[in-house]
Amino acid sequence: MAFPFFNNVDEHCHFDVIVKYASGYHPHTGDNLFEPESTTAMVRYGTPEYFAQPGQYPSNQPPSPLWKDNQPQSRQILQEIASSWTKGVNFESAAPPVYYILAGNWYNLGKLLGLSGGVLLYWLRFLNLVLYLLLMVLSWHFCQRFFPGNSTVQFGVPLLLAFFPQDVFYFLNSDILSPLSFLLAFWLMMTLLRQPPPDRRIFLLAGIAVAATVLVKLSNLPVLGIAFVFFLLIIRHLKAQTGTPGITWHAPVLFACGVLLPLLLWGGGNRYAVGDWTGTTEKTAFLGWQLKSWRELLPHPLFTAAGTRFFLAENLKTFWRGETVWFMQRLRSPLMDMVYVVTTLVFLGASMLQFIKIRPLPPARETHVIRFCGFLLIGLLLFYLAGLSLLYDFGPQCPYPSRANPYFTSGRLMLAALVPFLILYTEGLDALLRWGKVKWHPLIVLLLLGMTVTIVEVILKAPVSRSHFNLFHLYSS
Repeated sequence: MAFPFFNNVDEHCHFDVIVKYASGYHPHTGDNLFEPESTTAMVRYGTPEYFAQPGQYPSNQPPSPLWKDNQPQSRQILQEIASSWTKGVNFESAAPPVYYILAGNWYNLGKLLGLSGGVLLYWLRFLNLVLYLLLMVLSWHFCQRFFPGNSTVQFGVPLLLAFFPQDVFYFLNSDILSPLSFLLAFWLMMTLLRQPPPDRRIFLLAGIAVAATVLVKLSNLPVLGIAFVFFLLIIRHLKAQTGTPGITWHAPVLFACGVLLPLLLWGGGNRYAVGDWTGTTEKTAFLGWQLKSWRELLPHPLFTAAGTRFFLAENLKTFWRGETVWFMQRLRSPLMDMVYVVTTLVFLGASMLQFIKIRPLPPARETHVIRFCGFLLIGLLLFYLAGLSLLYDFGPQCPYPSRANPYFTSGRLMLAALVPFLILYTEGLDALLRWGKVKWHPLIVLLLLGMTVTIVEVILKAPVSRSHFNLFHLYSS
């Protein structure tokens, strides 16, 4: 509610795609322009405070919002600006559709409830709260189910989620659905390893859940690596259960079909409608990115020690706290950034050592699979971002990534791994306290960390709460 529209992480583009899907949009090529309904809202309710330079306005306060000015001349200016926006191309139009279909229906529900204008915009953001609460509830039950007797994980993961400072969850963005969709897919995949094996329809459902996660955000493609691991585990598990190799193929084939068919249908639809399987050609052309030749891949700063450190540290920082700017200044604390990076490396390192040392007995093998998949997914997501950093020449005009700074350092693109990451994080802290014979319960440390994060976030976001463009002033106008 404190954050006005539209932030620097392409929120206006995501909003426009939501409006498109709310109206029955299907991806196509050539004229993916901003919708008049979107542009009117963007001009009327958007704030310049994200992109203004510090000191551009007296006391960092821009002129009054346009929604407060109902003079005919102002309305005409608003219409002219909105009309100019409709000539622009929305490069997110062919993005994977799952989030936009969900948000588009939520948007239509708001209209049915009689909401309009700025209130309807904040209703859209209210969907984030619903999804996040579902994530917390599902993570609680997941940890209860697979970590019985481990109070650190059972209570620590929901506790960290309650305090987690990632600011992408405040805005309209498809990244917000990634943690929930992957956790649901992960739980279903773990269900496939039950004894005795579940109904074969569950295998198909688990595969569809994996495909849905990829169709939330293309950066979730590494989730297919986890699906492949489970494909092999399912075969091994069913062989051990039945003792008859021929019987084992029906269930994994159903799982594979559930994963691949939705992706092939989506990719084929893109190939027909926009000319490429992933729907990214129009976006990369708009941004000025070009694929490098194989010879151009190696001379990249990522292959230096300094480049690797920068890439890893920036992704960990933005994974925790996001990328939002205010008056072109990133909302961050250098001290907390250091805490995020150091605790992540140390706690996950301790968790890795513990993982290597443990030889689990059958009752504990489920948790061992979860730990393995957690480490694997985090690694795959980092390699995916590194691969994208290497793959493209970002051109002379693109501000991020750029030729001068050719790295993808948006940690929000790794949010599919949020719950597995927090499981490993809490287990690593627990292991360190035990090894150091520290008598504090890990939950006390996590609570202190959460309280510190909250205090710092309140201080960092205080200037935002004073904006005349947010929901509080919308109601008081």
